[in-house]
Amino acid sequence: MLAAALAGGGLAQDAQVTLPSMGDPADQIISPARERELGEAFMRQVEERYQILEDPLLNDYLSGLGARLVSASQHTGSEFTFFVVGDPRINAFAAPGGFIGVNSGLILAAITEAELAGVLAHEVAHVTQRHIARAYAAAQTSSLPTAAAILAAILLGGASPQASQAAIATGIATSQQLQLNYTRANEYEADRLGIQYLARAQFDPNGMVDFFNLLERRNAAEGLSPPEYLSTHPLSSNRVAEARGRAQSLSTEDQRRDSANFQLARIRVRVLTAPDPSRLRSSLERELAAATGASRETLAYANALAAHESGDFRRADELLDTIGDGDSDNLYYGLLRAANDYAAGRPAAGRAQFELLLDLYPGNVPVLLELAEASERQGEHDRAAKALRQALRLSGNHTAITFRALARIEDKRGRPVESLESLAEYHARAGNTRLAINQLEQALKHAEAGSGPALRVAARLQQLRDEYAERLRERGG
Repeated sequence: MLAAALAGGGLAQDAQVTLPSMGDPADQIISPARERELGEAFMRQVEERYQILEDPLLNDYLSGLGARLVSASQHTGSEFTFFVVGDPRINAFAAPGGFIGVNSGLILAAITEAELAGVLAHEVAHVTQRHIARAYAAAQTSSLPTAAAILAAILLGGASPQASQAAIATGIATSQQLQLNYTRANEYEADRLGIQYLARAQFDPNGMVDFFNLLERRNAAEGLSPPEYLSTHPLSSNRVAEARGRAQSLSTEDQRRDSANFQLARIRVRVLTAPDPSRLRSSLERELAAATGASRETLAYANALAAHESGDFRRADELLDTIGDGDSDNLYYGLLRAANDYAAGRPAAGRAQFELLLDLYPGNVPVLLELAEASERQGEHDRAAKALRQALRLSGNHTAITFRALARIEDKRGRPVESLESLAEYHARAGNTRLAINQLEQALKHAEAGSGPALRVAARLQQLRDEYAERLRERGG
């Protein structure tokens, strides 16, 4: 079921609720716009308590994988936002409005791309079937802020004792929390549809079952506590057996189980979330010394990335030089080479590498964002701003963080109007409309009256004020 988003550990997982029939239009209960607003409120709670990894390559990889599954679902409703949470627990969750998060611990636990895709497909199915809206209706709660607080309390309860009491603070009884639990029917439906999405997207649908089996083995291992995922995605023998039979019936020889990019993304997660970088480097060096075949190149990249992150740019150079010329156009390797050149004080070489990558991957957002970051570190603020503005014309999931970076760069360039505008857009995309309005009001004070920038800011300010007023009317505020 939805990992922790609408079902908390310690609650009766099999509690039955009376849901609207599948034929009932969910938006009679909660409109897609209000569902998105609920999701944004929920995400603000998550962002306050968790580290969301804003790595451009990981963002791009996970969003691409998720988009492939959404396309296979043939869903034309909700927008989707995929992101990685820096949390070692094995968990994933979907929130209202199509927000789907995956813990770093789950990515590291998955052995193949098909297993990770299986988790995402299951969560996508919960969103496409609007299980969240139907459970929201069953709870008979009309307050979006209250609902967001419950969702956050349930999701964050394992990490914060204070958060686990949030539902009590908002006056929600245990019986109402039980109504937010997903039923077995929801779980079976998400399995069934998720397996279909996997097969349509040309992933091996057995990946979902393989991940179930992995969790069961970990749960049975002596001395290991059950993965967080199992507390919110309870498995039964019947459920696993049904999923296995369905997956085998849709399995074909041409479906993908794994990819090089998954393994490289997994390596990035391992390096970027390591609690002890020194110990990680020692471990990776031992693994590289023992590696043979194709895994040796992946481990060379892992060691080079770990060396770069530790500031050992010379060792990163040495390791990157061991990667074959045939992989010189690999995006992961190329970006690390460019970043390492800049960090090692070779900006001309770094710029040349970025230009090569942009020739190979025209308009690639991770390349543009990495170029902007490297340029900013060198004090090349005009180059950084140009790369960020180009990325904004192309961005999907990167949009919010790109606006935040642009706000910082424009401030360094001495352009307060553009800086405040960008910060306003960051807040608007994060669902903080009131903060966005405040930033635009400040921007208007800096803009010359009657100028193009002033007219542009005023128009956007009015648009956000209208949106905010409409939300207040919907809430009855």
